[in-house]
Amino acid sequence: MNMDHVEEIEYVNFGIFSADEIVKLSVAEINNPKLSGTGSVYDERMGASSDSFDKNCVTCNLDFKMCPGHFGHIDLNEHVIHPKYLKVVLSYLKCFCFKCYSLMISKEKIQLEGFTRYKRNTRFNKIIECVKKVDVCPECKTIQPKIVLSIADASFKAIYKKDSELLPDNGTKPVRKEKELVEIPLTTNDIYKIFENVTDEQVDLLGFNPNLVKPLNLIITRLLVLPPCARPVVVSSDGNVSDDDLTNQYIEIIKANLRLTNTEENNDESKRIKNVQTLKFRIFTLFDNSQKKAKHTQNGKVFKGIKERISGKEGQIRTNNMGKRCEQTARTVIGPEPTLRMGQVAIPREIAANLTVPEIVSNINKNWLYSLIMGGKANAVIRKGKINRINLAYALFSRGTELLHNDIIIRGSERYHYVGQTQMILKEGDIISRNGTEIPVQFPTRKDFEIECGDVVERQLLDGDYVLINRQPTLHRGSMMAKQVVIKDCKTFRFNLACTKSFNADFDGDEMNIHVPQTLEARIELQQLSATQHNLMTAQSSKPNIQIVQDSLLAVFRMTSSNSVKMQKHHFFNIALKTIFTNGESVSPKFILDRIQHIRKVLKAKGKKIQAYTGKGLFSLTLPIDFNYENKNDADATEPIVKIYRGVLYEGTINKSDVGGSSNSIIQLLYKEYGKEITSTFIDNVQFITNAWLTFSGFSVGIKDCLASKTEEINSVIEKCFLEAKGVEETTYHEGIKEARVNGALSKARDIGLRIAKNALDSGNNFLATVNSGSKGDFFNIAQITGLLGQQNLSGKRVPKHLNRGRRTLPHYPLENMTKEMEYESRGFIRHSFIHGLNPQEFYFHAMSGREGITDTAMGTSKSGYIQRRIVKVMEDISVKYDQTVRNLEGNIYQFNYNEDGFDPSESLVKKGENYPCDISRLVERLNMECEKL
Repeated sequence: MNMDHVEEIEYVNFGIFSADEIVKLSVAEINNPKLSGTGSVYDERMGASSDSFDKNCVTCNLDFKMCPGHFGHIDLNEHVIHPKYLKVVLSYLKCFCFKCYSLMISKEKIQLEGFTRYKRNTRFNKIIECVKKVDVCPECKTIQPKIVLSIADASFKAIYKKDSELLPDNGTKPVRKEKELVEIPLTTNDIYKIFENVTDEQVDLLGFNPNLVKPLNLIITRLLVLPPCARPVVVSSDGNVSDDDLTNQYIEIIKANLRLTNTEENNDESKRIKNVQTLKFRIFTLFDNSQKKAKHTQNGKVFKGIKERISGKEGQIRTNNMGKRCEQTARTVIGPEPTLRMGQVAIPREIAANLTVPEIVSNINKNWLYSLIMGGKANAVIRKGKINRINLAYALFSRGTELLHNDIIIRGSERYHYVGQTQMILKEGDIISRNGTEIPVQFPTRKDFEIECGDVVERQLLDGDYVLINRQPTLHRGSMMAKQVVIKDCKTFRFNLACTKSFNADFDGDEMNIHVPQTLEARIELQQLSATQHNLMTAQSSKPNIQIVQDSLLAVFRMTSSNSVKMQKHHFFNIALKTIFTNGESVSPKFILDRIQHIRKVLKAKGKKIQAYTGKGLFSLTLPIDFNYENKNDADATEPIVKIYRGVLYEGTINKSDVGGSSNSIIQLLYKEYGKEITSTFIDNVQFITNAWLTFSGFSVGIKDCLASKTEEINSVIEKCFLEAKGVEETTYHEGIKEARVNGALSKARDIGLRIAKNALDSGNNFLATVNSGSKGDFFNIAQITGLLGQQNLSGKRVPKHLNRGRRTLPHYPLENMTKEMEYESRGFIRHSFIHGLNPQEFYFHAMSGREGITDTAMGTSKSGYIQRRIVKVMEDISVKYDQTVRNLEGNIYQFNYNEDGFDPSESLVKKGENYPCDISRLVERLNMECEKL
């Protein structure tokens, strides 16, 4: 094969080969059902097979590796409609007259309706819709039958009127007769006769290229046979060799085809029909065996058809053509690291030593790269103009004395016989005796290694390198971000907790991947486009993608609570010194003292008690000095509004709505008004000071937080709801309405119990702190712990009675004379809480509803995931062009301006449901504040 002359592909056409084209493409007729010999499925003319790789192809004279393979063909003794075009054949049959074979719609009508401005399938579908209303041929004025397709057996039927002149008089028996209609099967030969008379002009009128799409080609008279290289033999793990599924299918097709030439079998109509059906079945399942009908006769294994090899997640398109292999990657379990900045990731030292970055040697970096090589921080070198890698693990050391089989190592008074099966490390003073001769021991010595400009040094990963870190499934841009490497003595990837929401990650065993960019362009792209500070906002909802979570969120809530958490001066300064500037350097004591003076001035101006060494004061250190903010979050009843003036928090308690993923939060306003660097530093500093504050403040949940103080009140509510449910049962006669009302009355107990449990909690309850801060859980969880679980539903109904012919739910309950409590408990009502404990029956009912929830989640995830994939594939070529229009690759315009306003959602603010590029009132306030004196 000549690879010197290569041209670019201009376009690709898809069509169906005609019988004549198949003969021109084929190199051999396949009619031998054996596995070898002329005309067999392994005919040498179709190319060298894997079991004859030492021979050249007799057609192209290339060896097994270079021969592309050559098609064969099978001349079918019975016409077969193409199994993947049954509905297309049905559409064509509706378009042509069964008598004169002309189109059922005239050329003038097509032009009048404006169909000529459409192409291909669009025009064809519009013509089909128009033809459905036409019953009479416009040329010969013959009434046409109605054509019906049965997908189950791939058969066509024509429904004629009783007096129709098109009724066949060839003895074909009607399938079904009605008063005015006769249903007669339409044979493949009947369809072939119609399609044989279709002209190229008619195909062109339908919107197709006659050279690529002809109705006649939809009926297979010659079947292409794939070359052996496309269906190689399968070698199992135990060395057994078997033929590919397609090869077995071709053999079965040849056998069925040959049986149709047998005169004895053809004379028997039932046998002939059976042989035709077998041939159709084998051809159909060759193309598509997704229904798993064709199986091996020996082991019952399902054949894999052509469609299954191409389509689907494991098919050739997604696995081979769209799938990509990637070098310089690593994968391991992830864990938290609160000491890292938001844009950093901790990489295990072992992984950093294996992953490499190619560096081209120049006069600027030559000395640096040389020091890396001699310091063991580089793995390989590729000389200028060469392709072979020099492994530095061997190149830097001269080989010492090599032990051979039967050598004797003399170490002092001990002698060791080396047999080559174990590793023996030589030591100083060892003597080797080989065949009676003593050999001096030489140890490996380090050598110098010179590099020249133009060489490529594959250095190991170093602190500060950018890597791409990804968690699957990759659902949005935030699932794959770039971070700077920090090499640590650990076994897992570790990163800042603020990024967990973006990756949808938790630390219960999740694994993530990293990739090391191999070119300078890729490194710059990661740094300037994919770095965490460039992905702080999500374009989905114009909200922060990176946010304060869990420990830090709980700590900032408690630290800024209304009782102004005081702390000793040395504690305050120890925590304050954990903060950093935007360049990553620690803040200076002078900076902290200046900010304390500023905090005191603001507190004095606002008439607040002048206390700088508080949790609010610590939080104020993380804010810009001219930042203003107000938000009603109701985190504290005494101070429901968070107020920040000139970078000082002087009122309110910070919770999730302020530093979480809410719109117009502190994080989003900092991002819009102060930029990415200051916002990133704010997120880092909040976590540094809160984690440090927690080390001496502490937080835990104990048994005291789980105990409810109003148990009797909850039991009273349960009894009232039981009485209400009993009253409904006695007064309502319609079963459906009765069940809905009883379920509503029992569910009311859970809702009221939730409210009682919530109100009964002490303000110092630690569960209350986690919920009010937004760190973890909600009031429903607290109610389940301290109050009751309430009614458990399955598919929106109470637990059904399935035992004893619908008389009870579990065998633990009597069939008759149940108490009121037992009656409702047996239908899934749980009156106990988690702190009290569930009895076995209640535990069973709770597990039933829990299992249903898990199943629904699992089923919903797969459905929504597939929907998203289809949407992404449909829309992946749509983008905003330089003229601001939204277009696809073909130039079709979807919008003249993105979202009709042209705003980037990740850079916008949402106010009263509308997108704005900025908050003008805040900018005005900030400008005016510059002229004000504090």
